[in-house]
Amino acid sequence: MTRHPSARRVHRPDSSSDDAFVANVLETSVWAKEHARTLIIGSIVVVAVALFTYFFVNNRRSREERASTELTPLRALVQSGQAQQAISGLQAYLDSYGGTRSATEARLLLGQEYLATGQVQKAAEVVDAIDDDLSSPTGVNAALLAAAAHETGQEPRQAEEIYLRVGDKAPFDFQKQDALDNVGRLRMARGDAAGAAQIYQRLLDETPEANPARQVWQLRLAEAQAAASAKQAG
Repeated sequence: MTRHPSARRVHRPDSSSDDAFVANVLETSVWAKEHARTLIIGSIVVVAVALFTYFFVNNRRSREERASTELTPLRALVQSGQAQQAISGLQAYLDSYGGTRSATEARLLLGQEYLATGQVQKAAEVVDAIDDDLSSPTGVNAALLAAAAHETGQEPRQAEEIYLRVGDKAPFDFQKQDALDNVGRLRMARGDAAGAAQIYQRLLDETPEANPARQVWQLRLAEAQAAASAKQAG
């Protein structure tokens, strides 16, 4: 029987996409069965790494907290002038908490105590373990302590080099001024009045007009210039 041309054709849905989806599912299932052991091991490794990271972070946080707490009585020993007890305590502290953030302060305190008790070499060794980044307060303090150690050890030239570096790179003006003032003092002490005058002139140039410290630099500049002139005349 001939079909009427106007009769509607029956639409049959395309099953190719469904067949592809089923095929992919079957392939994935087969692959998973074949690699089941690998998948299990991989899952165990992922979980183990996550647990290790969690406990590591927690343990580190707890250690930092303990380090901060246990440094408090050592600060008190330093402030009370009990140098030997402070040195012993700080040494033991660094053995336990040498890698913590609080260890930097402990090293500074230990270096100060070594220097106060005349143990210059030990003070220098402790300071050498501190990051000397002069953009941070800790770095500046470490540098100043190193300069003081060189002065105490009769090495004024090395001390002057450190003071000059602080004077150039310290983040705060008062730190630069203190460091440069020490350079002027060292130069005057060794008879380099002309060099000291250069430093005091620099301090004057870099100090705002309203800053009362200018009066100090003016006096010291005048003294240095007078000493330099007397040396030339002699």
